[in-house]
Amino acid sequence: MRIGLFLSTLLLLASCGKDNASSDDGLETGNDTGILDRDGDGFADDEDCDPDDRYTYPGADDVPYDGKDNDCCCVTEGEESECCGDLVDWDGDGYDAESAGGTDCNDGNPDVYPGAPEVCY
Repeated sequence: MRIGLFLSTLLLLASCGKDNASSDDGLETGNDTGILDRDGDGFADDEDCDPDDRYTYPGADDVPYDGKDNDCCCVTEGEESECCGDLVDWDGDGYDAESAGGTDCNDGNPDVYPGAPEVCY
């Protein structure tokens, strides 16, 4: 019984922390001006490249290998920009990770990539 009360209290406190007001249609607005921000990420839907994903907005950290353009670089800098699309080269060695369809067998180490010089210890 106490666990149920604790969880209920925790949920109530978590829901009190929202800064966005809800409109009559059930969608959230970013502020009192009525700007629509459905995902509550702080960016208006018309400026957000994915208005339904709270982790995707202009300037967000790009999550490697998730298949999304989290930082909206393709929208803000154009489809031909270097940063367009999903981050698939986490270590920045110029080779995409195997898990993302690339040839880098260790995407956590910039010194390990196809054709890298062998280092003897």
